[in-house]
Amino acid sequence: MRAGICEVMRRLCPVLVPKPLIERGVLLANIMYFDYLLAASITGVDENTANEEIEKLRKHIESLYKSGCEVCGKKVKDVTEYWDYVVTRERGIAIFDKFIPLCEKCLQAVRFDPNNKKEVKRAVKILAKVNKLKKNEVEEILEDLIRQWHLSSQIYEWKVYVDKLEDMGIGKKVADALLNSAASGEISIAAKRLTIFNPSGTLHKHLLYEDVDAICTGRYEASSVGLKASMQGIEPAWNNLSDHMEKLLTSKKFCKDEREAIRLLEGAWVIFVNRRSRAHIMGEALALARRGDLWSSRIETPVEPVEPAPIYFYVQSFVDVSMNKHVLEEIERLVVSNVRGVVEARFYPTSPEGGLARYHIFRYVIHSKL
Repeated sequence: MRAGICEVMRRLCPVLVPKPLIERGVLLANIMYFDYLLAASITGVDENTANEEIEKLRKHIESLYKSGCEVCGKKVKDVTEYWDYVVTRERGIAIFDKFIPLCEKCLQAVRFDPNNKKEVKRAVKILAKVNKLKKNEVEEILEDLIRQWHLSSQIYEWKVYVDKLEDMGIGKKVADALLNSAASGEISIAAKRLTIFNPSGTLHKHLLYEDVDAICTGRYEASSVGLKASMQGIEPAWNNLSDHMEKLLTSKKFCKDEREAIRLLEGAWVIFVNRRSRAHIMGEALALARRGDLWSSRIETPVEPVEPAPIYFYVQSFVDVSMNKHVLEEIERLVVSNVRGVVEARFYPTSPEGGLARYHIFRYVIHSKL
């Protein structure tokens, strides 16, 4: 998709990454700060190789920030990855080509929102000037590029090739495994978070609507939800649970906007473990997802080597006590086989303001004798 355009725009060529690849973080830059223990567990690559490849990738990209913009020599704003995207009927193919350091202005011409007319217009102006082309020529080229981008963005499954990394002396085992796993849709490494998706873990919407209706009509109250949780060995934070359900009922959208209501039903069980245990737990969780044996709707953790490391086990409905119990049993199995001592799991609901709330509404303690 890119090669033909770059033959015309030789000095500065635009890059439009297909939507599924953007959403899943299929870029080499998303690997450069990865905890090598986590990468090794997820990919099956040995720890020494994972550490070496990630370190070489990080140093290579960081060195480009010191080199100056490749087009004009100005201060580098970011390093752009150039990929070739080929679309077939069934899937897409993404082939890594090279890294190019660019200044802020050149980046505006290379990375722009195809649906934003103002950004496209700005890109046309810069590309025409840098490549010494007529404005109408650039407009025609971008029109075709955007059309191809829309087509490629409809492709769900992708195959990634990063062979060029070996030409740079970096090694490709970790990048190949991580990016292909993300390209297939089973994980995401966007926004510095590793997310494992459960392909069979999405409840039918009518079940979620039933939970919303039960809350809005008063059939589910904090007392009844908390009692059900207690009977399953889950400890309610009574005041927080009551305040949270009251907050939902007094919000303007929960009982009127179905999409917003479903968003607010979700929450996550959060645990903190050491880095190595985190790596093993996420590796085992990915194996469960691949077998279709995962209860959590998705599992997330930051990719950086933080200590202790949080892991988020998402559940689609905080009032579905049975589902929460299944997820807790899943967490307990993962913890008991990888962690020594006591691990506390706390459930944080989604906040109406966005993200997870700062308060928890349930608590569960796991005792491991590993």
